[in-house]
Amino acid sequence: METTEMKKELLYVNKEGIAKTMEQYQSWAAEANNALNEAQKLLPDQLSIEQKDLLLNQGWSALEQLICHVYGHPKAKVNVVLDLNGLDGSSAMAAFTHVPNRHAAVGFTITENGVEVSPRTIDKVRKRHTHYANNERQIEAFKMAQELCETLNEGFANDVYNLDERTRLVNALRKHVELSPGRKEEQVFVPAVKRIAQLKP
Repeated sequence: METTEMKKELLYVNKEGIAKTMEQYQSWAAEANNALNEAQKLLPDQLSIEQKDLLLNQGWSALEQLICHVYGHPKAKVNVVLDLNGLDGSSAMAAFTHVPNRHAAVGFTITENGVEVSPRTIDKVRKRHTHYANNERQIEAFKMAQELCETLNEGFANDVYNLDERTRLVNALRKHVELSPGRKEEQVFVPAVKRIAQLKP
């Protein structure tokens, strides 16, 4: 027996969730960029893309090896090599503390502008916060809520009821509708998508 695949119906996009996640990830990318800048101060030559990628993945341990290698003392301790060259690696070591773990969790990319959150990660964040109906009951409830909101908003715009009556209507119909964010006089009825998304088949 053939089964028809349910049409993918968008319920809502959690824009606030996307914004908060991206703000955190971009902050981590800035910290990673700062770590690479600190690393560059300890090296005579410009870091290559490959070297930067290695440092993002392995952090201070990779930088230690790189410093010893470029200054011609591959078997020496990094502190000795830095001292010989009048350098202090404490800032770079501190800057790399969380970079490898965050790079593994988030996925940074290196561009001409520095370290950025990768497009693939941005796409994952958007998908994670985009919610679709997963059963027919949710689809029907969403359509009904849209029609209900249209009727209620029209009634409010035409002074069929006032602000107090609107509040009572929201309370009575809270399974399907809610008020949009904003100032009280500017709010409108919108589908209660988060509650609709919780409806079981």
